[in-house]
Amino acid sequence: MYTKYVTLKESTIYNDTNGNVYPDIFSFPIDKFIYTETAEKYALTSRDIYRFDLLVYNYYSDSNYDDVILWLNNINHIEDVTPGTIINLPSRKDVINFYRDNFAWYTIISTI
Repeated sequence: MYTKYVTLKESTIYNDTNGNVYPDIFSFPIDKFIYTETAEKYALTSRDIYRFDLLVYNYYSDSNYDDVILWLNNINHIEDVTPGTIINLPSRKDVINFYRDNFAWYTIISTI
């Protein structure tokens, strides 16, 4: 499963008393996302908000992209939005290129 958490570097600042480290949220390279195609504008329904993973799966054939779609739309948590909120759905090609270009492990997974 390739969520944003496997893409983050370990924090060098934050860890707990047991020595467990946490992902550094600022290490995710969302600023490197490149739109080569026009993103589709989509109005969320209450069902989309309740099962955002299904919306993402239906659009991209992979629900693991849900975190990236939320980040690209500046949404901290899907429950923070209301029905009718317009989001941008980048092309599947642009999402795949983002992972391929920024995460070496994605190229290996995508060829299996």
